[in-house]
Amino acid sequence: MIKIPDSIWVVYFTCALISWYFILVLKVDLIVTPALLMSALSLQAMSRYLKNNRNSREQS
Repeated sequence: MIKIPDSIWVVYFTCALISWYFILVLKVDLIVTPALLMSALSLQAMSRYLKNNRNSREQS
């Protein structure tokens, strides 16, 4: 079984933290909020993809 590299999650969480920093400190919600939503959606999609990938690999 191939282990999924943790660096993917590190990158995602770093992006999320930077987005939250901009929202809370610099008050640029109008720019960052859509980006934060998109990153959350892509994170959800990626985790679903990785889960499906792992399941199909175990079945074969």
